[in-house]
Amino acid sequence: MPSRQEVQWSQLKVGVLIIVALSAVVALIFLMSGNRGGFFAGKITVRSYFENSAGLKVGAPVNLDGVTIGNVKAIRIVSQPRLTPVEVIMGVSDEYRGRLFTDSRTSLTTVGVLGDTVVDIDNRMAHGKPVHNDAILPTNETPNLQDVIQSSQTTIQKLN
Repeated sequence: MPSRQEVQWSQLKVGVLIIVALSAVVALIFLMSGNRGGFFAGKITVRSYFENSAGLKVGAPVNLDGVTIGNVKAIRIVSQPRLTPVEVIMGVSDEYRGRLFTDSRTSLTTVGVLGDTVVDIDNRMAHGKPVHNDAILPTNETPNLQDVIQSSQTTIQKLN
């Protein structure tokens, strides 16, 4: 029969092993999620208003020149800007603050032909001030597939 001290020692070893295993699982999940910079990395919030969300989902990537610099934090419908009622709130890594300007333009694009919708930020023609936290970026509205089909149908009807 094991002594009380041996039982306590084995229970302590099991407890330490469980804590180490849980820590490793949490670290692996965090690393596999693709978050840059860890839990304590600085992020700024920027907003854009769109006519239509075009299938955008919370957590979708935010790209600048093809590089993922953040993700979509929230999507909601607001009543203030009547022409563009969909507000997209994005969290962008603080290290890219100097590359984003108040006149950088956002657009919704799809990855591939039938891929997911992402927010693409274009700053090629931007020369304004660097963005601050909670800045509003202007948008480029691009026609979606339904708009193209509808316009082609009216063209075909006119040809007939």
